[in-house]
Amino acid sequence: MSSNKDKESIQLQTIKANGITHRVATSGNCGDNPLVLLLHGWPESWYSWRHQISALSSNGYYACAPDMRGYGGTDKPLETHEYNVHKVSLDVVQIAKFLGYD
Repeated sequence: MSSNKDKESIQLQTIKANGITHRVATSGNCGDNPLVLLLHGWPESWYSWRHQISALSSNGYYACAPDMRGYGGTDKPLETHEYNVHKVSLDVVQIAKFLGYD
């Protein structure tokens, strides 16, 4: 069970990457700490990673867990060709770049 302190340390924001809006949960010092991206599967969301996000940020990492394309607070394109490994991979790369990690 997560504590209120864990929930308070996680920030939710929306960012534009790869032509769609993504909801991402983050914690830690962006740019100062190494980035860890936590990617969920079906039918999950960023919330599946809430315990890991807090633990990682407490140990010197910048943790980011996006709602993946089509899930949670991220846009849900209607066309099935918008859901392929290339699109999803580019989503992740562009999220990292948006956060300042090359």
